[in-house]
Amino acid sequence: MIPKPLKLKPGDTIFYPSAGVGVIESVEDVYLSGRLEKCYVIRIPETQMTVKVPKTNVQKSGIRSSSTGPNVARRSSGASIPAPASSSAKWCAI
Repeated sequence: MIPKPLKLKPGDTIFYPSAGVGVIESVEDVYLSGRLEKCYVIRIPETQMTVKVPKTNVQKSGIRSSSTGPNVARRSSGASIPAPASSSAKWCAI
């Protein structure tokens, strides 16, 4: 089964596996390897990082639409959830 392409637009909240929850800021033309590519400009609020991902690499990078509802605001605000007191494993709440 071939996954259908995502239709992302500025303002959409997404999940980027290597960085966390982010927001599509814009779509820019960027020269990569001598070719003009359309790239999503994604802002990751938790790390104050901005990344550019070519539209052609979205599925390969694992980017997907984020869930909707009250948890999105909490996740994208950079709020963290404390680990249980008995936990000794490293973990990340995204």
